[in-house]
Amino acid sequence: MPAYLYSEEIWSRLALLSARWSIMVIANPSNGPGTEVDRNYTRWIRRVSSGDGLVLGYVHTGWASRPLTEAERDMDKWLELHPEARGFLVDGFQTERRT
Repeated sequence: MPAYLYSEEIWSRLALLSARWSIMVIANPSNGPGTEVDRNYTRWIRRVSSGDGLVLGYVHTGWASRPLTEAERDMDKWLELHPEARGFLVDGFQTERRT
């Protein structure tokens, strides 16, 4: 479930859900990991993960127009800033074949 809103209320509800069910949540502080540690995201990700929640960090590709090295840098930045996230959602790949 996308959790792209910066909202204590939303993340608290997600933490409650993760206490009862297995859920997957996509965190997106700034169309990716952001540039600095955000203590709210750290706390929110930990709360959801303490239940049966899996939190993934959002990485955009610009419909595959963004260089792969930039997406890889975002993944590295996620690991640096928010190691509580347990994987990545790589979004925006072009899936149809163009001729």
